[in-house]
Amino acid sequence: MNDEIAELANTLRHNENWYRRHEAAETLGRKKNKQAIDVLAAALADENQWVRASAALALGEIGDKRSVELLIPLLKDPEWWVRLKAVEALGQLGDKSALQPLAAVIGDDNQLVGETATQAIGTIGGEEAFEVLVTALKHKSWRVRERAALSLPHLGKDRSLP
Repeated sequence: MNDEIAELANTLRHNENWYRRHEAAETLGRKKNKQAIDVLAAALADENQWVRASAALALGEIGDKRSVELLIPLLKDPEWWVRLKAVEALGQLGDKSALQPLAAVIGDDNQLVGETATQAIGTIGGEEAFEVLVTALKHKSWRVRERAALSLPHLGKDRSLP
């Protein structure tokens, strides 16, 4: 681990100031260094929601598919902002193993989380995503329906909707 990454990791692990930990997580994400994955994974359990959210986004930015299993539990975080950032990160990672967990949060209490999950599913794509998005066309939220409708044409399916 180079000195800069080690210093940021130390800040993320040990600094008492939540804002400094949050900044360290964001910076580690921008560095896209896979050596930061372990410290970011630990930060997913930070007491502060902004640190957890930043760590989730950083894992998405690094782009290592191993992060999917680390992010999925955050879809049940008590803070909607953390759930939202976990959804965004899973969308960035684009791994099909996240489709069902993302489908489960389309009905999240926070409408933005559900909308963003719908968009992430469309980004990930595939047959399973197509089926989830078709179901989302009947969702109670017009925004979820809109995201599903906008995502479906990008999946490249040559079949009509039911």
